[in-house]
Amino acid sequence: MVVLTLAIVVHSGARTLATGPDDPAAAWVDSPIDGSQWQPGPVSVLVHATDAGGVAAIRLVVDGRAVDDENGLTGTLAQASFAPELLTQGRHTLSVVGIGANGEVASRPVSIEITAIAPEATPTPPAGTPTPEPTAPTRTTPIPAATPTARPTATARPTATATPCVLAAPNVVSPSESALVNSTSITFTWSYGGDCAPAAFVAQVAFDRSYLPIDAWAVVGGGQTSVALTVPCVVGTWQWRVAASATADGAAPGPWSRDGVFNRSICRAG
Repeated sequence: MVVLTLAIVVHSGARTLATGPDDPAAAWVDSPIDGSQWQPGPVSVLVHATDAGGVAAIRLVVDGRAVDDENGLTGTLAQASFAPELLTQGRHTLSVVGIGANGEVASRPVSIEITAIAPEATPTPPAGTPTPEPTAPTRTTPIPAATPTARPTATARPTATATPCVLAAPNVVSPSESALVNSTSITFTWSYGGDCAPAAFVAQVAFDRSYLPIDAWAVVGGGQTSVALTVPCVVGTWQWRVAASATADGAAPGPWSRDGVFNRSICRAG
């Protein structure tokens, strides 16, 4: 499936991560548990957030992308539930961001696995009961009755099972191999050789190797293999990755590419 839709979005996530009970704010995922398996469809997510000055909202982040907000919360401890629909098989990462008087605080990520649904077996109808042929009427000269012949039983045709289209991981092209990139405006390029045509691609750039937070990201059409992003002015080693998505909004990404690594020794705008 190919949808000719183009959308580019740049996002900066929360940079504060709760580390202990003495933090003024914290956020965590109660369920699902890390490493659990789910079938394609809605996933029940229960989360909490605390803030000494009051919690105002909780944001759900799936695979590094904000997908839903629970607003209008009050009190120093708040609970929220979400039900994101995950259709792509493979590993997905869930986390939440608590928003309150002490700013934004991100939870530690929870990884879950979306598995395929086993196809249901097609029942075979029982064999039909042979029906005897009618006996010819008796005439003046008796005619021997015909011997009943069983009619052949029709064989049910097997039902074809559709093979799901599985997205492949793209290949990063540039920048990579620890290339030196000092400008803040960077063009990221990749290639895709999968048999299943994507509806979109999701690109993510992060200074932290765990991709928490995502410092810049974009969703582009499935026929596009590059995107220009503005990366924050921070000196050091950066990494980026890209995934094909089954939906045009990038909400159903497949497996991620390997990390493309680049370095920045100075910061130069443009």
